[in-house]
Amino acid sequence: MFSRARTIKKILYAPITILVLAILLVFLVRGAIGAYKDERASRKELQNSQQSSAELSKRETFLQSEIERLGSDRGLEEELRNKYPVAKEGESVVIIVEPKEEDNDSAPAQTSGFWSNLFNFFR
Repeated sequence: MFSRARTIKKILYAPITILVLAILLVFLVRGAIGAYKDERASRKELQNSQQSSAELSKRETFLQSEIERLGSDRGLEEELRNKYPVAKEGESVVIIVEPKEEDNDSAPAQTSGFWSNLFNFFR
């Protein structure tokens, strides 16, 4: 029985066995690290998907309210009046155009020389 235990110990502590176990350990650790990275990427993608879903839900709610608003005569009229210069019968359209601003800065500024500044200083 002792000789059998001794041969098992010799096999387990042999350099080749330790090398094989070390190589196996390296592959297992690499696999675990890869699985961890995949899990983190999946978690981040899940958060992005949830955020996108919430934004799309808000947009859907907004668009539903716009559809309901434009479905009524008042909402349709309001939108048409905002986008186009239209009027009902008996009304007239007034378009106010802002006057163009004239640039007064277009005239070159006259600069005086050193001697004229000195002369004006003593005046």
